[in-house]
Amino acid sequence: MIDTKIMSLRFPFAFWYIFCLLIWALYSGTLTAVLAIPSYEKPIDSLADLPRAIKEGFTIGTVKQTMIEYLLKDATEGIYKQTWNLLRLKDPSETLLENPVIGFNKILPGKFVFIAPTAVSVVAAATRGMENFHLGRQTFYPINYGIACPTGSPMKDKFSQLQARMVEGGLIYKWEDDEFYKVLKRAGDNTSNTPPAISLTHLQAAFFLLAIGYVSAAVALMAENINDCLKHGEEKRNS
Repeated sequence: MIDTKIMSLRFPFAFWYIFCLLIWALYSGTLTAVLAIPSYEKPIDSLADLPRAIKEGFTIGTVKQTMIEYLLKDATEGIYKQTWNLLRLKDPSETLLENPVIGFNKILPGKFVFIAPTAVSVVAAATRGMENFHLGRQTFYPINYGIACPTGSPMKDKFSQLQARMVEGGLIYKWEDDEFYKVLKRAGDNTSNTPPAISLTHLQAAFFLLAIGYVSAAVALMAENINDCLKHGEEKRNS
């Protein structure tokens, strides 16, 4: 027979030990990745960095008649309003462009910051050489896409459930990364072969492992209590 009293103590200890090892390994890998990054001039990673870019002689631009232009133009206060004021410092022909191709062609020859969707930026940078561009790490105003259904459609709730499951399961981000990898590979970019940065998604397995350990310990503890109750009942019957 299995000694449940010993197992109820071993489960949380063993899984906690493995959890700590995983967190230590992932944290060490993150530090190594950060320290291995060569130091360049301070990059522009968010809208809050744009005033500094203007002072350093950069020009800010985006595609006209798009969601980004209307978002900044209609803002009445905050960082969006400030960014729109920075866009208006130069002639509109230099800041509000016809298409993304013009914007990316202006980056390499001079000091130009182009505001564009992430997918467009990755594809455009990959076709021109990913090592020649820096993509901002902080994004703003995320856009969600859905499936349009007629009013009262019985498929609406089912589609909503399936989409929620795909998002919660991380499939959307995986498919996005896979498509970006294909674009980088077709463009012959060497950086596509480098491992991705460690993020919170990579840490989920460690927490799942810890949860399994606690559940196993709880089950062992319940088995221990049930076993004790059966022993006490048997002793009473024998007495």
